[in-house]
Amino acid sequence: MVKILQTAFLLIFSFSGIAQSVTDPAVRVTAQVQSSPLQITLSWAGNATTSQYQVFRKLKTASAWGSVLASLSGTVNQYVDNTVTANTNYEYRILRVGSTYNGYGYINTGIEVPAIEYRGKLVLVIDSTFINPLALEIKRLIDDMEGDGWE
Repeated sequence: MVKILQTAFLLIFSFSGIAQSVTDPAVRVTAQVQSSPLQITLSWAGNATTSQYQVFRKLKTASAWGSVLASLSGTVNQYVDNTVTANTNYEYRILRVGSTYNGYGYINTGIEVPAIEYRGKLVLVIDSTFINPLALEIKRLIDDMEGDGWE
């Protein structure tokens, strides 16, 4: 029994050096848009184990990521994209290349992108056993869906 506990402790201890927190592999990216000149600035928190960041961009309607838009040093925590156009919805992927793990961050943004007013009709089916205990949550879900353009 003692040997099993020692083995479990060693496994836990050896994996704890990979990431200090479950959020470490994630790249928490934010975007700031500017209309004049047209540019989107991506920012993220730095990480001491990062050797490189790679920035990818695609149109929201595209099904695959293209080639690397920019390769940045691990000490850089910002990228300015000045090759954007208004009324276009872009998705960005930030790849953090680290010494012990890689991480990813995704964001969807654009400049003067029109809102989607109507998404279509939606049928919401709820089991009757959940209606009373989850009445407030169900109402919130319905309100959120209507606010997002669903009928």
